[in-house]
Amino acid sequence: MAADDGGPDLIDLPFQVAQDLADKLEGIGVPLPVWGLQAAVLLLALAVLYASRRRYWPPSQAGVTAVVAAVALVFVAAAILASWAAWLVAPLPDHVRGSIAGGDGAALRVALLDYRRQPIHLGSGSVASDGRFGLRYESGFGVWPRYLRVSDATCPEGYRDYDISAAQVRRQQKLQIVHRCTDG
Repeated sequence: MAADDGGPDLIDLPFQVAQDLADKLEGIGVPLPVWGLQAAVLLLALAVLYASRRRYWPPSQAGVTAVVAAVALVFVAAAILASWAAWLVAPLPDHVRGSIAGGDGAALRVALLDYRRQPIHLGSGSVASDGRFGLRYESGFGVWPRYLRVSDATCPEGYRDYDISAAQVRRQQKLQIVHRCTDG
């Protein structure tokens, strides 16, 4: 929906994969924060490693499948821990900027929403007459705006949500939204 962001950075890949899984779970009515889902996967990986340690240790007596599975679980755990460390060392910026093409800029309002589609921005969500906007939010561990809501009285629902990736926020990429009330 927003401009192509070129894909996730390697640092954001574990969060992006978890975000995609969280989106699928949200679709069936199980909303989870991405870091919570990662914590559950991390605990599951560590539990499986601990419970099956006799199958892959010592490696000379273990089957190839057991060793490959153990290495894969270690990589999953390491990727999650590395992404958490990266988010703690280099947190995301606390603002999002962009522009909206389509619609009357002065009549539009924007809001930053979290994974539960709850507003997280600080201050007003006004849009300049030329379509430019800027919003601040309180950033934190695993917290970033997942959606940009454009409120437009001319839309049947009154608003439309656009996806935002963590990579777009990390790169401080200006969002370029082409606003339409309906798909097509």
